[in-house]
Amino acid sequence: MKTVFFGPVPSEWGGRKAGGVASYNRSLATALADYSSAVSSCTLVPTQDQEPPHHLPKGITINPKAMSAKRGDNINSFLEDADVAVFHHLMNPAVQAFLLNDVGPSSICIVHSWTAYYKDTSLAEEMQRRMDAMDALVFPSLHCIDEGRRLGFSIPAKASVVYGAVKPIGQPPCQNATERRGVLFAGQLLPVKQPHLLIRAASLLPEDITISVAGDGPLMGELKTLIRQELPLGKVELLGELPHDDLTARMSGAAVLCVPSTRESFGLVYIEALSSGTPIVGFAPSVEEISDRVGRQVGVGFSGDCADELAAALQKSLQMDWDHDAIARITSASFSPGQMANDFDRVLNDL
Repeated sequence: MKTVFFGPVPSEWGGRKAGGVASYNRSLATALADYSSAVSSCTLVPTQDQEPPHHLPKGITINPKAMSAKRGDNINSFLEDADVAVFHHLMNPAVQAFLLNDVGPSSICIVHSWTAYYKDTSLAEEMQRRMDAMDALVFPSLHCIDEGRRLGFSIPAKASVVYGAVKPIGQPPCQNATERRGVLFAGQLLPVKQPHLLIRAASLLPEDITISVAGDGPLMGELKTLIRQELPLGKVELLGELPHDDLTARMSGAAVLCVPSTRESFGLVYIEALSSGTPIVGFAPSVEEISDRVGRQVGVGFSGDCADELAAALQKSLQMDWDHDAIARITSASFSPGQMANDFDRVLNDL
């Protein structure tokens, strides 16, 4: 099947978007190109114009011209000879443009989150209409489906879960827990990720436990002020956005990854850390679902906005006797690119 994906393209492929959806788009396209028995080609259509990328994996192409002015009025030019159109996000303008066509290829929407609804609840009816019009729906986690139902959406039986994937890191994780140092935050500096809460919790941790924050975003200025006013020099280090290899090295050397989000559709950063053997403290439903899938506890769940409770969760993780090698091994097996391709192939074969 010739498959076209409409959504954000990661920066390493020339895109202008960072974050989980762009990473998922990259992981899915790469997994299908390498392992799918159903997909013959993957073409990515970005949400913003970009330069033609270099060194794309075999079987993947990127159309550097985005759909015009977010209207999607030129969608047919991207769908010539396509067998399947895959849309990232229900409110992607390409979905509306696609639904205006009388004919077209089979359609799949990956419902990454309910953020559009939280921003504007009046969109509920339109979001439901778009879900009902798709030939198949994919969600990044079971709890994302449950969240939608709690919000009042009718999730049809054609919904499937396709988890994100991680590639095993190129070097073995630290076997010895004493070689690991500090707490790492990795992600966009957004209110929903609560990096400010982690910084407030830092003052409640032992003196020798430091915090490293990898990422950038609108809260950077606020975090700098908070650190300067409330914490001793060296307690928290703001690293900015790191290249992938540098971030992987940081994850491999951390005692724990902490991203205390108020909401996560899944949390790819969690399995990226776990694949390097690093346990996690984060959004409780994600930690529970990942632990269930791999068959063992891999972190400590956290929900809320209390710095004392977050510090307690971090202390609990830091005091546990984690088998870092086992965590890396089972995470890499449970969330492998091959598994992601197999899961998506099942969706394609049911169209």
